[in-house]
Amino acid sequence: MGKLKEMSLKVVGVTFPNTDGTSRQETISKISLSSDVQLIREPNNEYDPNAIAVFIDNFQVGFLAGEDAQNIAVLMDSGVTFEAVVEQIGVHKGKNWVKILVNEV
Repeated sequence: MGKLKEMSLKVVGVTFPNTDGTSRQETISKISLSSDVQLIREPNNEYDPNAIAVFIDNFQVGFLAGEDAQNIAVLMDSGVTFEAVVEQIGVHKGKNWVKILVNEV
């Protein structure tokens, strides 16, 4: 099977605040297409054992959606690594959103 390439994924949970008090919406308003993206596995997440947090410029902006996280978490847990870049940034009904492009390394 080939590597997973160019998966365009919407980041979810972008309207919720982070546990440290930082605003995901404020972070998204400041990012650009060249911003650094990190995908962090959270196997001990109380809501979803497959959770994958999305950090941009070292601030959490949300999570991968459930089905996407489930598919990628299995691979991450087996040692597969992924890289991601900001693909799109926008505003809908006054709320910031972001899509990332994910590739298996």
